[in-house]
Amino acid sequence: MTFFTPDFITFFEELTVNNTREWFQKNKKHFEENAKDPFEIFIAEIIARVHELEPEVILEPKQAIFRIYRDIRFSKDKTPYKTHFGAVINEGGRKNTQTGGIYIQCNAKQMMIGGGMYAPNKENLLRIRREIQANPEVFQAILNAPDFREVYGELRGNKNKILPKEFKADQEHIPTLFYKQFFVMAEYPSQEVLLRTDLLDFVMRHYQILKPLNDYLKEAILT
Repeated sequence: MTFFTPDFITFFEELTVNNTREWFQKNKKHFEENAKDPFEIFIAEIIARVHELEPEVILEPKQAIFRIYRDIRFSKDKTPYKTHFGAVINEGGRKNTQTGGIYIQCNAKQMMIGGGMYAPNKENLLRIRREIQANPEVFQAILNAPDFREVYGELRGNKNKILPKEFKADQEHIPTLFYKQFFVMAEYPSQEVLLRTDLLDFVMRHYQILKPLNDYLKEAILT
């Protein structure tokens, strides 16, 4: 099944160079028919597939999909629209930053598929670090799995330069303790992946490879 047409890519190409409210309003039908509706259908299918494996994930597409409207109140960039669509499928959707999930982002040039935890709060960061400290080999085995490294490469995220005292004794031989974000991302040219007839299976393979990392982070937070 094909979810997207070349018109999806065309819309975001045009939006990138015409990022104004006037242009957007004139092209609202183009947006809805060729971008918004196909993306919602696609995300609904991903949610259904994830729900089969994680029954606790119960979402409507609108709970997973980020709005295309930018918050420009405190930004020097006053363009009103994002030039991509993004969605998070997890327990709670886009508003839940404390549960690992799968993140999907599409624009004119690139499709990104990733997951993990982008913004753990202070308490959950401490729990994750304690779990890594107690069982570093388990975490490293997830990151070193052949499929994981092939698809996602290295763990991403900002790091602290200085660790709390309780982790200092282990910081040299457990360098992952320095991370304060725990996420990964695979990136592909939009032209190569968005028009695939097996796009759903393609994305779900990424989800399956990502799941051990999400499960590890979830267990760490609940411990």
